[in-house]
Amino acid sequence: MALVTASPHFVAAGRIPVLSASTSAGAAYGAALDAGGMGLVTEDLNIPQYYIAASLLGGMIHQIGLKRGLRTAGITALGTYLAQYFDNIDPTFRELAEAFQGHGILSVARRWSWTTDDEPKELRRGQITAVRGSAGQLAGWLMSPDYLASTATQTPRPKFTCKHCQFNNNEPDSNVCVNCGDDIW
Repeated sequence: MALVTASPHFVAAGRIPVLSASTSAGAAYGAALDAGGMGLVTEDLNIPQYYIAASLLGGMIHQIGLKRGLRTAGITALGTYLAQYFDNIDPTFRELAEAFQGHGILSVARRWSWTTDDEPKELRRGQITAVRGSAGQLAGWLMSPDYLASTATQTPRPKFTCKHCQFNNNEPDSNVCVNCGDDIW
């Protein structure tokens, strides 16, 4: 049997940033895009909690930006987005959850694997598992096969269109268009 790091479900740690739930959504989205655009893991008190697909987070920022303005959407904490998503009251987030067919946010398993472990025979649906090196450092993540085959990995990122020059910005970071310098919205 192959080592866990040779698994087709293994993703290196550098491709999925781990950020505090208090990180702003705009900064988190930018970090996820900088790491390759797959997604990110939120943590609370240094304990990984949830994996969020970058395309879902971008959609959430976009929807809140339309309602409350992009500046507010960009500085709102990841934890607030998670609470609204799980609350299932906001119809906007309910529509996003349905579009991602339950694959936009995955829980992080409480137990982890080691880089020296064999690849597990079965991975839990809707969950990711941390893989740690011999010194305990994060080496990567084992992704649920149903997630890797889902629309969450194939959903295009939203574009943040400048109201002045109509340029499509890739991320909302500062609400300033990289083309003309005007407000995006």
